[in-house]
Amino acid sequence: MGNETPLAEALFFPIEAVWSFLDTARNYFDTPGTTLSPEEIEKYSFNKAVDMFSIMLRTVQPRILATMTSITEETINEWYRQENERFREYYCLKGVIVPNNEPNILKVRQGLINDYKKDVNAVWERLRKNDNGFQKMRFAEQYQIVFKHWDTISLLFQEQEGLAGLCENAGFRGYAR
Repeated sequence: MGNETPLAEALFFPIEAVWSFLDTARNYFDTPGTTLSPEEIEKYSFNKAVDMFSIMLRTVQPRILATMTSITEETINEWYRQENERFREYYCLKGVIVPNNEPNILKVRQGLINDYKKDVNAVWERLRKNDNGFQKMRFAEQYQIVFKHWDTISLLFQEQEGLAGLCENAGFRGYAR
């Protein structure tokens, strides 16, 4: 693969990313004064590295799509810039003055780069929303257990209302905590 195809290398040989994830997780857990043993740090770090790798896998495809779209449009823009330069040079050698269109081309390029930034932000925003969806899905799976607790809290609240709230820490508030 080599330096020519870093995206393909990241897809097919993600070991550098995994090592980076592990280093980041180890640094996260191995803080001064930690009570974790080296084995526990390694275990927890591995789990966090798996989490990071999962995030990377969920974002690779949309990120590559945004990158390929942007690089294609930027390449076309650069081709126009080079063609404009050649066109101007050819006619200048013939003594014909041709207005320089490069500022407009560069302005378009900046717009393309700004669009790419928006696309990349959208990738991460979609991931954030999907993560919220995951939390909602977990809540739905736990609904029966949570419902029983809310039902108990509701009954305790009704009892406390009848007692005019004599014990603030008892009843539904204590149970809810």
